[in-house]
Amino acid sequence: MSRHLQKDSSMYLTHWNKAVPAEQKIKETEDGVSHFETTIMTQPDEIIKRIVLLIETSNRLSICMTSGGLQFSYNYFLETKKKLLDKQKREKHEGIRYLSYTDNNNIQVVKTFLDTGFQVRYVKNLLDISSKICPNRS
Repeated sequence: MSRHLQKDSSMYLTHWNKAVPAEQKIKETEDGVSHFETTIMTQPDEIIKRIVLLIETSNRLSICMTSGGLQFSYNYFLETKKKLLDKQKREKHEGIRYLSYTDNNNIQVVKTFLDTGFQVRYVKNLLDISSKICPNRS
């Protein structure tokens, strides 16, 4: 098989393995299940409630935040995320992971997150991924 055909075959197989079976997608569509949604929210309380819902319904939480974003997360969502750690101890949640830039402005927040049980890793440049929340749901 030529190198070009091998590459095409590999790419097809990758997409095939990640694809949703048609029967499942038909059932989800008929049942009104929505996986992706774009909503414009302008009220701070509404935004916070939506983020809390995303956090509470996740089974793994992967978050990329700037220094200020970590402080915001600490101020508004720490107690909600602590509940996830309880679920994690019962093996009903995979945990909370943060990627962030750690500096003197957020070192206390990072220490609190680590002491609480969150996983935190330092990255030098967050330009491409800052302020992303990726809740994985079953």
